[in-house]
Amino acid sequence: MWAKHTNKNDRNRNSGFTIVELLIVIVVIAILAAITIVAYNGIQSRAKAAAAQSALSQAQKQIMLYAVRNNDEYPPTLEAAEVKSSTTASYEYTPPTAANPKSYCLTATASNLSYKSADNSDGSPGACPGHGLNGRTAITNLSTNPGFESSQSGTAMVWSASPTRIAGAAISGSMGLRINCAAGGNTDCGVNLGPSISVVAGKTYTYRVTIRALNTGSYATYVTANSGVSSKIYTNQLDVGDTWTFNITKEATGTGLATWYVLRTTTSASSYDVDSVIVTEGDNTYQFADGNTPGWIWNGTANNATSTGSPV
Repeated sequence: MWAKHTNKNDRNRNSGFTIVELLIVIVVIAILAAITIVAYNGIQSRAKAAAAQSALSQAQKQIMLYAVRNNDEYPPTLEAAEVKSSTTASYEYTPPTAANPKSYCLTATASNLSYKSADNSDGSPGACPGHGLNGRTAITNLSTNPGFESSQSGTAMVWSASPTRIAGAAISGSMGLRINCAAGGNTDCGVNLGPSISVVAGKTYTYRVTIRALNTGSYATYVTANSGVSSKIYTNQLDVGDTWTFNITKEATGTGLATWYVLRTTTSASSYDVDSVIVTEGDNTYQFADGNTPGWIWNGTANNATSTGSPV
């Protein structure tokens, strides 16, 4: 009987992993990596939430301590309650008002996560109305009639224009301005966008408004007086039904009032809609928001005041 011999080269060829085995190993490693990442993200999220909740709880204790020492009255400011923002946690506070003397709202933010509490209630994710959210600093819309929701206060016709506040002109909210241009009028047909804005010399302001063309033509916007602008800028050709948002960023050359206009620069009988005015300090551009936006508040009479909230 012949003995069976195994070739040395055959043994070497059969000692490695097959492609299928390698694929199985790769899949297992990928699954384990995914599980690890999910677990890590979950741990990280819980740690952020715990930090924000802890910061909120500490501030609540200081507020209640102030109340105990001051006839059950909440503090007028966080400083009065010795609550200070730090590198690890920041706070925003809405104090009691004459209309609601036993009410306050507190937002604590840590690791870019916000928790809020009203009147010492248990904290919940989010921010109080008018406060910044998850590390985003609150901004103020300086326009006092930003959506024309209750009136067209401060607007006036300019160069053969006739503005009318109607629901059909709404681009956001329920109302907007429809600008009707007369045939044979001036080359420019426009309207000023509500009451003038108070500006401070040397500061930069960003103006944003949305228009909708009902007739083909050229449209423009500009700011005058203490904004340092006196000529038309950002002209744009629009077709029927086109919606366009104008953005202007300018530094005020003097302290006082700046007036903002939009206009159609094509001579003909025509109409266009104007809505969603937002004017903010600085050179960042933000989406439209006002006191009717969730998380925002009016700094006075609704639809007739500036408004504040987290950028949307």
